[in-house]
Amino acid sequence: MKINLPSTALSLSIYLSLSISAVWLLGCYGFDLPKREFPKCDQTPVQLNIQSNLLTVDLSLTSKNSSIDKVEWFFGDGKYVTTSTLQTKHTFLNPGTYKVNVTITNICGDVTTLTKDILVENIIAPTVITEEPANVSTSMATIRMAISSNGNGQITRYGICYSTTNSTPLVESDATVKTEGNLPNNSFATFSLSNLVPNKTYYVRGYASNSAGTGYGSVKTFQTRASPVVTIVNVSSIGRNEATVTLKLDDVGNPPATHVGIIFSPTNSAPTFISNDKQYIQVPANSAGINTSIKLTLKPNTSYFYRAFAINAIDTSYSNINKLTTLGEDLTLGQIAYYPLNNSGRDDSGNKYNGQIQGASPTSDRCGNPNMAYSLDGINDYIILPYTPTNLLSYSFSVWVNVSDPNQGPVAISQFRGLERSIDSPAKSLSLFFDKDINDNNAFKLNFGLDGDHILKTIKVPFSSLLNQWVHVVAVWQGSANTSIEPNQMKLYLNGTQVMGTNYRNSERGGNAPLSATSTVIFGYHQVWNRYFKGKLDDIRIYEKALNDAEVMQLWQQEKSCL
Repeated sequence: MKINLPSTALSLSIYLSLSISAVWLLGCYGFDLPKREFPKCDQTPVQLNIQSNLLTVDLSLTSKNSSIDKVEWFFGDGKYVTTSTLQTKHTFLNPGTYKVNVTITNICGDVTTLTKDILVENIIAPTVITEEPANVSTSMATIRMAISSNGNGQITRYGICYSTTNSTPLVESDATVKTEGNLPNNSFATFSLSNLVPNKTYYVRGYASNSAGTGYGSVKTFQTRASPVVTIVNVSSIGRNEATVTLKLDDVGNPPATHVGIIFSPTNSAPTFISNDKQYIQVPANSAGINTSIKLTLKPNTSYFYRAFAINAIDTSYSNINKLTTLGEDLTLGQIAYYPLNNSGRDDSGNKYNGQIQGASPTSDRCGNPNMAYSLDGINDYIILPYTPTNLLSYSFSVWVNVSDPNQGPVAISQFRGLERSIDSPAKSLSLFFDKDINDNNAFKLNFGLDGDHILKTIKVPFSSLLNQWVHVVAVWQGSANTSIEPNQMKLYLNGTQVMGTNYRNSERGGNAPLSATSTVIFGYHQVWNRYFKGKLDDIRIYEKALNDAEVMQLWQQEKSCL
């Protein structure tokens, strides 16, 4: 049967047939369509950072997420701002506490919100001034600081911080001297640093703190002072009147030493510039490690304490103390005889003027040694020496005397007769004798000179200085050829020291030098007066020269060792 379809139905049939065919074709052969990439977002933590500067606050975000698309900042004071960056700045009108909200949106549309309370103050850290250090010594320094601005806040502490290693010293980690409390603006405070290390560089600065933090002044540097260090290297060329001392600067100090030298004293065991009885010699300082030799002028046979010194602008330094003894006088020069009187009258000078002991008895000497001196009884004891002086222009003798009877006199300790006179004129004798003082019942008069001519040096000696004790007596005559012998040519020494006394001269009598004896020298007996000495004698020395002060002192020091 043949069916005739309307044209509309025929068109639909054709369309369906083609559509089916198209589906079949697509299913068999495939077809490429456009593709779309969707974003992927990591959930990375975000940190909110806030830094205040008075009323202005810097806000920032810290995140490793690079997909942040938008940040909305709500400051808590009714204002907000939107940024595509991770930081912003906001100035508040008034100080106070504000709740800040930050909304973070990434490119995936994820939203994160951060909230933080912040305190906004109109305060910053103080501004501080540090002045240059002053009064720097080996262990101390003075530092002044001031606060030029308190940062609109109350100062709670201020002071100085310092270090030898940190060039920007901090309160939290380095040494400080501080004061708790407030310091007004532009008011200076002075601090003393103590117990510092000598010759060390220090970094120092002032600081002050308020509620906003700690402000620092500029860093100043200073180097502590250091005393110079000096030592004795050696002493050489020790003679009678001199010695050479060599010193060395081990450290010139800070500031450097300008002078060095030697200070010395015969009596002060630790001589310094402020002590008594000192002498010193100073010279310009050399560099460290270089020897400096200094020649000292000294007295013979004298011990000296000495030390080196070095001077810089702040101090005088001293070395350890040393001791030296100069060489003594040669006491054998001009010595004719020496009698130790050690249980005999032997002459130990080598000239063989051996003495003869007439009745005297051995006794203990001044040191308590038995049989080392002689005792004379005042009746008929004496010591005769086989020595007859000839053509004397000068003469000295030294003897240790112990007078035992205050009522004796005049008696001679030593005497020899000179040129004889007529029977009505006393013989000329050079004598050391003593007599009772007619004006003082408690004193002797000690005399030396030409007794017959009454040309004498005479001194008053209290019993307390001569009686029943050992005394060192030296008598010296210094004459000139063909001139008269005068009292001022006579000297007397007791225990090493010259005793001035008075001069006595009978103008009608006199004698001229040189002087020659008509008898030998006798100790303990006067040949004209026929008087004997009562007491003890020891260590007799005779010189055909005038001993000087140094020689007399050396004799005294040499022989007094046990006293």
